[in-house]
Amino acid sequence: MRLVAFETAVMEARRRLLVLDPHFDQVGVRALQDALEYSQADEIRFLTGQTADMTTWRRELEQQINLYRTDHRVVHWRKLRGKSFPFLHDRFAVVDDALWHFGATVGGGHSGVNAASGPWPAADARAVDFFAECWRVCDE
Repeated sequence: MRLVAFETAVMEARRRLLVLDPHFDQVGVRALQDALEYSQADEIRFLTGQTADMTTWRRELEQQINLYRTDHRVVHWRKLRGKSFPFLHDRFAVVDDALWHFGATVGGGHSGVNAASGPWPAADARAVDFFAECWRVCDE
């Protein structure tokens, strides 16, 4: 079960998809794969918890977004450092200039009862700045 409104937003993205999900898994990959095929986003970055499958999932998503493209897009992926961000629980995504919030896996693919909200103006929450700070810290 994907969140159709979010999937549509990803398909129509022109600038960016930023995913901050400490519990991202294969369910999230499946929820985003089809939408990424149609996305025109230039910037695609994932910050997730530690998992052995990160490289495989990155390749799968990259393959999907580049399926019908002549210009190759790269999916960037870093692992969150738990000690740096122990307060993160819920999951978030920024699609272009809109912030989305998920109680479970980004994309709405989780089978359990959960909630999602958005789109909200990302600038109001300084979501892009927060993501950039997390990204910077996770590179140190």
